[in-house]
Amino acid sequence: MCVCVCVCVLGRYTCGVWF
Repeated sequence: MCVCVCVCVLGRYTCGVWF
């Protein structure tokens, strides 16, 4: 199972990183 989390990228929060 993968869980999508929000991460800060270039000063902006974006969802799309899967762990």
